[in-house]
Amino acid sequence: MDKKKNVSPFEIFENISNVIKNRLISEAIAMNQNTGFMEKEEFEEKIKQLDNWQIAEISKDIALWNAVKETNINLRRMRAEEEQKNISDEIIESLKKKMKGVH
Repeated sequence: MDKKKNVSPFEIFENISNVIKNRLISEAIAMNQNTGFMEKEEFEEKIKQLDNWQIAEISKDIALWNAVKETNINLRRMRAEEEQKNISDEIIESLKKKMKGVH
């Protein structure tokens, strides 16, 4: 005869909560590794001490931090490219003036 173990709603909730927390932790760790937000071991140690909502907030903050970092990198790259274009344009104009003076 099979005896079914009765599981309380609290145990079910606790198990689901643990699964969610483990998933949040693993996503946060992956984000940290991809962005270089914090040193790996330190981050893993600290993130595991947080509640689910705090882990989600940290993940959101890492994503925002990374977006700002990438935007700043792109902005610096665009400015450098614009500066290089300006220098190239000045050189071309100078050469054109010299060529007109030769004719």
